[in-house]
Amino acid sequence: MENHQKNKKGELIKSSFELKRENLKFLSEIYKIETKTSLKISNKISTNGFNNEENKETIKLTKRKSVLYYLIILLLKTIFFKLTHQNSIMYKDSIITLKVSQSGMQNIFNGGTRPDEILIDSERKESIANGYSLNPTNIVKLIWTNDITDCNNMFEGCNSIIEINFTNFDATQCTTTAEMFRNCQSLISLDFSGFITSKLLKNMANMFLNCKSLISLNFSNFVTSEVGNFGHMLCNCESLKWVDVSNLNTEKVTLLDNMFKGCKNLTSVNLSNFNTSKMIKMQNMFDGCESLKALDFPNLDLTSVTNEEFLKDIF
Repeated sequence: MENHQKNKKGELIKSSFELKRENLKFLSEIYKIETKTSLKISNKISTNGFNNEENKETIKLTKRKSVLYYLIILLLKTIFFKLTHQNSIMYKDSIITLKVSQSGMQNIFNGGTRPDEILIDSERKESIANGYSLNPTNIVKLIWTNDITDCNNMFEGCNSIIEINFTNFDATQCTTTAEMFRNCQSLISLDFSGFITSKLLKNMANMFLNCKSLISLNFSNFVTSEVGNFGHMLCNCESLKWVDVSNLNTEKVTLLDNMFKGCKNLTSVNLSNFNTSKMIKMQNMFDGCESLKALDFPNLDLTSVTNEEFLKDIF
């Protein structure tokens, strides 16, 4: 892992060095063109005299060429900068920022790939085994400089966390986010806009089970084409009022049981994009959703269900 981290940082340093070197090359070329242009004009003036009509036309033409060359080089420089800059973003650290609700010893990380650094108010901490003494004014950052390969149970039971924000969180090597936030009962706000997944993701079961304070969720940027299990994913999220699952790909989903069970404040769900052709189990999917008034589920397909018990008490 240490060698991988060195290679990753080495690529970033190399990328930055190449960018600086190429920028100097571009500036050098511009300088050469301007110098040659000035020299050419000076030679013409000294040979033919400034008022010579032919010389005036030569000066104009040479200046036009100089401007054109300058613009072309500037364009190439801009393109190169963008490509190099985008390349360097690939090596940006994955960061999670946390806020807590109460003072005292707090457990802030339970499972999955361990962060390489933990900062509390910019001060680095060495161990996460026994938690930390935190208060609501602390800024807690978890930083991964290496690949994140496991998100399973990452924040399970971290009851003091009220807010989680992801910055370039690269979960593209993770096959599961199961139970990632299970029993985070104080969690109110969660920003997934910087959470990056891939086709390797296969399991999202129990992901937010018993997150009783969570108000809203948006899964619009999740890649779920290979996910087969959404069971209990939002079960007992009793404060949840809004959730966007409209972009979830469910082509390979077989388990939807208890997915929204106990979401008693949820008023509407858009499942118009759900493909349930391979679904075999969905009992209690909306059990206890007492405020649910609008359910858009036009493509419900029960052809793969072989046991009536798996459909029992959907609502």
